[in-house]
Amino acid sequence: MATTIEMPQMGFDMHEGTIVRWRKNEGDDVVRGEIIAEIQTDKAVVDMEAYVGGVIGKIVVGEGQTVPVGSPIVIIVEPGEEVPGLEETGTSSSFDPLNFEQVGAESADPSGHETKDEPLNLESDATWVKASPLAKKMAREMDLNLATIRGTGPGGRIVKKDILQAGEDQMPPTPQVIVPVVESKLNEAEIPIDIISEGSSEVTGEDVVGTEVVLSKMRLAIGARTSQSIREAPHYYVTTEVDMEQAWETRRELNQSLGKDTRVSLNDMIIRACIKAIKRFPKFNSSIRGNQLIFHPHINIGIAIDMKEGLIIASVDDCESRDLVGLAKATKDVISRAQNGKLTDREYTGATFTVSNMGMLGIDSFTAIINPPNSAVLSVGAVVEKPVVKNGAVVVARMMKITVASDHRVIDGADAARFVQEVRRLLERPLLLLM
Repeated sequence: MATTIEMPQMGFDMHEGTIVRWRKNEGDDVVRGEIIAEIQTDKAVVDMEAYVGGVIGKIVVGEGQTVPVGSPIVIIVEPGEEVPGLEETGTSSSFDPLNFEQVGAESADPSGHETKDEPLNLESDATWVKASPLAKKMAREMDLNLATIRGTGPGGRIVKKDILQAGEDQMPPTPQVIVPVVESKLNEAEIPIDIISEGSSEVTGEDVVGTEVVLSKMRLAIGARTSQSIREAPHYYVTTEVDMEQAWETRRELNQSLGKDTRVSLNDMIIRACIKAIKRFPKFNSSIRGNQLIFHPHINIGIAIDMKEGLIIASVDDCESRDLVGLAKATKDVISRAQNGKLTDREYTGATFTVSNMGMLGIDSFTAIINPPNSAVLSVGAVVEKPVVKNGAVVVARMMKITVASDHRVIDGADAARFVQEVRRLLERPLLLLM
């Protein structure tokens, strides 16, 4: 059966994408998981994988064209099969890690078998509903019944504008509210940084005096995402100070034994401590959706990376199965590919917990903004030599501050305190990180 691949939603704030380049031409064979296109999102160019195998029957959206999420972009057919019209095909789109119970879902199951639209059961009647993934997501969030909405997309498919119209139709009129205008100053909120790109450009005062600069799509995306997080997730912060003396020495001895090809950084050790702490406190690896809390089956650590174009969160997947050295190799690989624009869509969107480190900038401490839909983020400051009291004597020690920002809808303050205490315990006994 022919399958229509739709523009995937590579991130919770992505609404449209641009086809930069097709890696496959019409008539080419393709296997499930093979990269078939490069797509420009608000933040980066991402490789898109095929979610079914077959033959490229028809490229619907050409290079350079921008279309909304959920729009058909290519049709994949079986060998020897004729290319049907769009309304005659099944659909396949990018997997939403939080979308476990889709209505009329159009996706491929983990076994690789194609799944078809599932009927909606409305009392005694079963109705087939054709809707884009974005429309389905919006309908769930707005508590709309897809079966009652008339689709205006290709073949009667329900698209974004249909959901918006349905939402307006069911909203009661609201009274006019006069809101006083309050002058406010811009708060240069912390943009989490882990790696400072050598190519990062600095805008000086002379560059911008008397000018107006149009914000890039990436800056707008960062603004929208962080604003959404602050607006929806009640943040609070818990800070502690870690004695990094033993971790510093353990890292030095470990790197001497590993040689030049593999190096373990302090950030790798911090991430490893977070992974082990998350196993004890799984709420820190969860996401809230409506009245449900979703505990993720894998620990995917997001690393905040400062690129020339702006901030990205790159995900190191399946961290629960990696030892410290394996984690260091995976982290180095992800950072390198991020700087070269070679991450997959899952690596851009799959993080379940984020670590943001500004220690290399000499920052003692800061509070990061939670990366939606995560429930927490750990902020890491610089390792600083300072006088401390140990066993009644004043000595010089390497100290580091860490702060966890948590979503109070999911995590209480006492749990956040226990989490950072566990991270501190592991870093102060670094041999535990090797186990």
